[in-house]
Amino acid sequence: MPQPVVETLKVIPCLDLELLLVNSEKTSLKGNVVDRLVKKWAAWIPLLYVRRLLPEDQPYLAVWLDAQVEDEVDKSFAASPSEGFLLNSLAQTLCMSAVHDLLPFVAETGCAPLPELTPALAELLEQQGLYRPGPAKPGEKPFLRLSRRYAVVTRYSFGLRCPDCALGEECGSYKDVPEGEEI
Repeated sequence: MPQPVVETLKVIPCLDLELLLVNSEKTSLKGNVVDRLVKKWAAWIPLLYVRRLLPEDQPYLAVWLDAQVEDEVDKSFAASPSEGFLLNSLAQTLCMSAVHDLLPFVAETGCAPLPELTPALAELLEQQGLYRPGPAKPGEKPFLRLSRRYAVVTRYSFGLRCPDCALGEECGSYKDVPEGEEI
């Protein structure tokens, strides 16, 4: 069995204003707000972690922001809920923009399929400080619980389909796409 691999990937995503507007449920942002968000984006880039994980034979992509970002967003919510919501949306946008840079089909389909949790994947995620083991309900398989609020884990493959996702038919966006067809 091959040794598990963790590879740090260097990604500096550009601020996707369209995605930010969608995430923040806004139709427009004033110039001074955009200037402030661009500065925050630049400050958070060093707090963005991107890893290619290869626990066995299937590669995964893990993207997350440091707990410091969570603390900033929480403090902002306490001072101004609207500002907190906007920073929350910015953090989500930063993570997804990094995923989009590496897996463009995720931007096209609007979904990063959640992988099945294997013991090997759980171990690598735990080493990165990302996996939070929790009890599964009786009869359920273990579910991927992340310890960071702003984080994405998906298979590092191109052209994944809904049937490849651990959420399966429980997802509100599920499409039963036959093998070999596009989403």
